[in-house]
Amino acid sequence: MSHNIDVLNQGGFLGSEKLFFQTSVQNLAQNSDNQLILTETYKLPITIVFWDISGFSRLARTLYEIDQEQIVLEFLEKYYNIARQIITKNYGVWDKAIGDGIMSWFGSFDNRHGKVESADEGALDAINAAIELRNSFKSTKEELKNEWLGRPSLQENQSRIRVKKRIGVEISQSIRENNRINKLAQNKASLFDFDLKCGINTGPARVCLIYNQLTAVGNNVNIANRLQEFAKKDQIVISCSTERKIRDKHFMLRKIDIDSKNPIKSFEDILCCYEII
Repeated sequence: MSHNIDVLNQGGFLGSEKLFFQTSVQNLAQNSDNQLILTETYKLPITIVFWDISGFSRLARTLYEIDQEQIVLEFLEKYYNIARQIITKNYGVWDKAIGDGIMSWFGSFDNRHGKVESADEGALDAINAAIELRNSFKSTKEELKNEWLGRPSLQENQSRIRVKKRIGVEISQSIRENNRINKLAQNKASLFDFDLKCGINTGPARVCLIYNQLTAVGNNVNIANRLQEFAKKDQIVISCSTERKIRDKHFMLRKIDIDSKNPIKSFEDILCCYEII
């Protein structure tokens, strides 16, 4: 059975009043064989981070249609591996992958020098991880773009696709397919118009073990998710509660006043947020 509990092999959780002990989490994980485990939940001050690749579905669909979906799979594998390394390096927990999105959280567990991380440290680690992943994502995307643009012209794929056509396919359908491939060949560079969006929020959340998944749930998790949805291409958007934790850390911030005509979905009372420049 696989688990997302990265910290178990790194000294585990320390026990502050309502914190997991390593042994108790391990025992729950070992006894959770395909059963829904709603353990005693722990309300912890954490910083929750959501990432999502905007525009990636269009690229995935296009490459699938021309029998090149392996490029997408290779890219996602590299992206997930880099993200997990960055999250772990910054003392975070990989919560889950959601399609081409990722959820993680930071804070409230043993990170350095044998002490429990404070909410302020968790927010700082989350910001550092978000910035590092944004930079790494840009490099990874450029690698994919160069590989794709360096491949032989898509016209070479036409003959393979024609050979793979079912017997009896209409000639007109073949012509439409070839025209579509020619159009894609002329606009390869525009296919790579996708970016990594990020939303971050700090606050108390419930942490528990469900099935074999250590996860965080609650209102503050939902806010982080909505901030990620609100973010535009390449943005790292943080809540006011996160901004208060890192305002003296010399990050470049831009305040975003939220228009009442374009509110944060389900959280219309949020009037502003911040972008990490």
